[in-house]
Amino acid sequence: MRQSGGCHGVFHVAASMEFNVAGNEENYAQCNIIDPAVEGTLNLLRSCSKSNTVKRVIFTSSISTLTAKDRAGKWRKVVDETCQTPIDHVWNTKPSGWIYVLCKRLTEEAAFKYAKDSGINLISVVTTTVAGAFLTSSVPSSIQVLLSPITGDTKLFSILSAVNARMGSIALVHIEDICDAHIFLMEQARAEGRYICCAHSCEMSQLINHLAEEYPCSNIIQS
Repeated sequence: MRQSGGCHGVFHVAASMEFNVAGNEENYAQCNIIDPAVEGTLNLLRSCSKSNTVKRVIFTSSISTLTAKDRAGKWRKVVDETCQTPIDHVWNTKPSGWIYVLCKRLTEEAAFKYAKDSGINLISVVTTTVAGAFLTSSVPSSIQVLLSPITGDTKLFSILSAVNARMGSIALVHIEDICDAHIFLMEQARAEGRYICCAHSCEMSQLINHLAEEYPCSNIIQS
């Protein structure tokens, strides 16, 4: 985001989702996915500091960083931006999509710490599962996950199931809403911290039934 006198705002957009690893899972995930993601984000923030003009950075987070359950496994009455998934719990249990969860949690945590120490106003957009049109040559991972009940991809369906198990529903948002949220938060002087961006939330069964009606097929996954 450029104005006279240099760049005043930066959008840190979402990276691709990494779900599968090879070899020693923990070492591979830490060295080849998590560490590079954290360091890449910190390098961006360091460049913002050196610019002496950047005042605000919009970081794209994910619903994977949140949970509707407390540490005892009980459902919370209210879920907001503070209900973050405990890092130690993810390392210990390794639920479906755990690498992506850790990548987002640890990157966001490191980004907020650096921003606080360096005086950068960092705002995080916590996106729910994103759908809508795309410009990439391949289908985005979030859409592949959403369509897994009809494509029959059991590995991606396990990711969808894990989201439902952690949140109690599938929260959805259109890509255009995400773009609008980024711009809105960049322009609002009083904005700070983390913001969930969600347009609608539905039960897993509702999503599957809707997909079955829209795309009739014989291999629909029900559970």
